[in-house]
Amino acid sequence: MARQKGPIGNEEHVLEYFLKAGNYRAASVGVSSLEIASDLGLDIPELVRVLRNLSTSGFIRVTSLPRELENSYVSQVFDDLDMLDLRYLENKVPESEYASTRQSITDQLKLFPHHTEPFSPLEAARLFHELNKKLERILSESSQLPQPHEAFEGELLAIRSKLLPFRMLVLTRIREFASKKEDRSSFSNEKRMRMLILFSQVGMSRLATVKDATQDLLEELDVLRARHLLGEISQSELEEKEKTLWNDISKRIPPQLPNHDALAAWARHLTTKLEDLDSLRQRGGISESFFQTISEDLHEDIALLKSQGLHIS
Repeated sequence: MARQKGPIGNEEHVLEYFLKAGNYRAASVGVSSLEIASDLGLDIPELVRVLRNLSTSGFIRVTSLPRELENSYVSQVFDDLDMLDLRYLENKVPESEYASTRQSITDQLKLFPHHTEPFSPLEAARLFHELNKKLERILSESSQLPQPHEAFEGELLAIRSKLLPFRMLVLTRIREFASKKEDRSSFSNEKRMRMLILFSQVGMSRLATVKDATQDLLEELDVLRARHLLGEISQSELEEKEKTLWNDISKRIPPQLPNHDALAAWARHLTTKLEDLDSLRQRGGISESFFQTISEDLHEDIALLKSQGLHIS
């Protein structure tokens, strides 16, 4: 069996520091982050990098960190996630390797549950597709009804509620990234911002409308769910077939880093949706409360896209 390599450089110095600390009990040790940084001549980011390396290598287990180190720790983890996601979007890492590597990185956030992702951008893509499909259905069918179709509205709002924690996390990260002082005009940072905007709109997927890419597959999903409601197939059969269909949907809309033309086209698509919803509201096809909620989301998305200096007419 190959032996695990020992720590080197700053990792070795920090580990020695822990071993020499005199206040540990039952294999646990507590040290002052300011003291260790000062004694070893490390700044906070480097100290956090060392702690992460020692933790992921199995030499130590971090149980708590002061706020400054926690913020740096979380920031570094998301930096690593972004770099991995970018490589995946640019087809520079195999899907099997991507999934396992991403899981190992996100596991590092378990120490700080309030910072963890609700689910991955890949999982979010499924909910975004469901949301867009429901919205298309409301626009196509509610206009033919004499009264607002509350069932359609309720289904869409339920999906929106599931997506909200993910969207809030991504939007928070976009604001934080935009406020950083480093040069965001650099090529890598500009790509990173485009990726985060993509996640805020459709998760890890291509910016494409449902009708353009997956209408037939989404109709198959509706048929499956109807058969389940009628008792023709079990819950386990439904879930298995849904998984297969979603895999087919993902193949038709593979993840792709959007360019500025794609983002501008998406903004025009959202503007059209907003206008269609407003027209439907005026005809009584949807409720005022539903329109208010969805229009606020659309306005926020359009404003975010316009804030990137896109040419949108």
